[in-house]
Amino acid sequence: MKYFVVLAEERSFTKAAEKLHVTQQTLSAHVAGLEKESGAKLFIRHVPLELTDAGRVFYRYARIIRRNEWRLKES
Repeated sequence: MKYFVVLAEERSFTKAAEKLHVTQQTLSAHVAGLEKESGAKLFIRHVPLELTDAGRVFYRYARIIRRNEWRLKES
């Protein structure tokens, strides 16, 4: 979830991988896994990256989940 959110916000595999301290291959593999699990393409792969309709919906829910994770850690 974290990888997806950062990639959606950075709109670049290179920038997101640097921010996450992982390789681009690792990030790409995680996104491919999410796409396979969800059964939908989440990104249009051009520069800059763009979310698909499914990606935009997934992003909204991912942000809520991440926000709730942060709140739980603060409690």
